[in-house]
Amino acid sequence: MIQDIDITQLVDKLMPRNWKCPHCGRRNVVDIYANECLIEHLKGMRHCEACGYVHLWTLKLTEAFKKRVVENLLKAN
Repeated sequence: MIQDIDITQLVDKLMPRNWKCPHCGRRNVVDIYANECLIEHLKGMRHCEACGYVHLWTLKLTEAFKKRVVENLLKAN
């Protein structure tokens, strides 16, 4: 059930390099492909290596961020 999953919304950010499980307190390392999944699907899901607890990160891109990206792409050309 979705109530059993810890959810963190990231605003204009990538995944953290590590995270602390809210269930057991263990520090977990995020793998190198996590940001690729987050950018492609706007969601990244990982489980705690100690207890199996699931953590979900969602990505929200603000309009200001999108505008800056477009401006930077236009400057590069």
